[in-house]
Amino acid sequence: MPPPGSKLLEDLDPAALFSLGDEAEPAAAGAWEPPGENEVAALFPQWRMLGLLGRGGMGAVYHFHQPDLDRDVAVKLLPIEASADERQVERFRREARALARLRHPNIVALHEAGITPAGHFFFVMEHVAGQPLSQIIASGKVSVPEAIEIIRQVCDALACAHAQGVIHRDIKPSNILINTAGQVKVADFGLARMDHAGSDDGLTLSHTGAFLGTPAYTAPEQARDAAHVDHRADLYSLGVLLYEMLTGELPRGVFQPPSRKAGSDARLDQVVQRALQERPEDRYQAADDLKNDVTRVQGSQERSVAASAGPTSWRFAWAAVLVAVLLMLVVLFSAGWLPLPSVSPWVETPGQAGPLEMRTPAPPPEPEPQRVAKPSAEPPTMAATTVAAPEPASSAAPTAPQAITDQPAQVQVWSLEPVSPALHPPASLLQRAWQDAFFFATGGAVLLADGSVVMWHEASPGKESPLSLPRPVKQLTGDATRAMALAEDGTALLLPSAPGEAVRELTQAEFQTLREAAKKARQSLLQISPPGLDPDGTVFVGAGMAVSHGADGKAVLWGPNVSDSPQRFRLPEGVKNLRLGPSGLMAAW
Repeated sequence: MPPPGSKLLEDLDPAALFSLGDEAEPAAAGAWEPPGENEVAALFPQWRMLGLLGRGGMGAVYHFHQPDLDRDVAVKLLPIEASADERQVERFRREARALARLRHPNIVALHEAGITPAGHFFFVMEHVAGQPLSQIIASGKVSVPEAIEIIRQVCDALACAHAQGVIHRDIKPSNILINTAGQVKVADFGLARMDHAGSDDGLTLSHTGAFLGTPAYTAPEQARDAAHVDHRADLYSLGVLLYEMLTGELPRGVFQPPSRKAGSDARLDQVVQRALQERPEDRYQAADDLKNDVTRVQGSQERSVAASAGPTSWRFAWAAVLVAVLLMLVVLFSAGWLPLPSVSPWVETPGQAGPLEMRTPAPPPEPEPQRVAKPSAEPPTMAATTVAAPEPASSAAPTAPQAITDQPAQVQVWSLEPVSPALHPPASLLQRAWQDAFFFATGGAVLLADGSVVMWHEASPGKESPLSLPRPVKQLTGDATRAMALAEDGTALLLPSAPGEAVRELTQAEFQTLREAAKKARQSLLQISPPGLDPDGTVFVGAGMAVSHGADGKAVLWGPNVSDSPQRFRLPEGVKNLRLGPSGLMAAW
């Protein structure tokens, strides 16, 4: 019910929205003082004033109680000084019309809007009994499950807004309200714009090239030109929000992934990374996609908890069944009804090498890795981009992640730059023990703990290609376009660079040529190695890239193809092996 004598705002065109907050135009936050509570209470005599909730550059919000409906409401009031500014009034009117369309449980509801007899434009909105997310983050009380649930609900709100063509453009903790029941409410659509605003709009409320938003949460394209951003700018801001909830800090410059910074689930690293892509086309393309990924992580966490903390009664029941079965077996064996199996010691028999086809002497094995100088400082990490990335440090332009899997991987894989998902090892290989691995431009090969060699190729994404080799293999090597297996007898086998190709034994001259090329590449990269490398570290060379790591887990990545070279990071505990491919794909185990 509006105050006596007030007018409702009707037939408003929602092309853009008014802001209560921190935008650059048109008034500074300190340029006006909000009306006193008594003055505002006099504007709404039928309601009871409960206090000032907050103020910004272009308005103030007051807490009222409506006795007739027995509910609390929030009233946003445009200062009287702004009523003469056509642009500000138009923003206010359009926000009213746009919010009236956004009816969703996770968006603060608009009840009514109008003009008081004194000429103040106002909104009457749902009052959220709780606190803004900014206060919760400041208190350091956001757990990983809580952060996931908050993101899920914000995604629902944004999906609704984006479906209506509304882009928020100012997603940040102070605009996310959490009520006492834990429900999220997205507030302050004051900087929002409509994706499909009419071209005959009488007022251009977002100028081309103008900056609108809060810098720490603003997408790069919005910082350049807020007038022409699309809904993916909101998803970038959501990535910043998730990182801040997980770590308590903002992702500025080169930043550590959340799992390295605060011990959160490593699968959330890739969610953050994908949301924070500099190019909109590399980010999530819809709020529902981001929600699906965090929901998958949330679901696997809940299953893990349920599995590890199942009902005690079930555990006792299974124990009782097991005891009963064992007793029954003892009785059967004693009565002679079941024969006891014969037992013999297990002996491993190594595979026999086939006949050698190479008529020249076998080449020597690959030389030992070279050693270089000791680090002086604790390295930062490089941001991970796949499910179980080992927490390397990221730059402001993180990489495009791959699909989340519910099962944690024993082998951890990530990419330095965005790469095709087809270049990643099949998920089934990540659960098996690796002895060695090698990545090349169109795929890779892995030497498993059982001595078998399995390949994968870009042409057959996600599929294993087991190889039948003529002799046991001890090491994998190669160059940017192909992989080789070094056999235990010193011969070298050229592995298929595409599905359907056969394994071929290299001549000594061919192998020597490849060794010389690899040696030159290694030496050129060692000449530009950064200071402070571990002298006992292992060096692995890719195409224009090299990585060194030591037994303490500290690693350094450098080279002409590495952005922000050198990048220093720490491998997860227990990792002893690190491999680097020509596309920037890396694996650790």
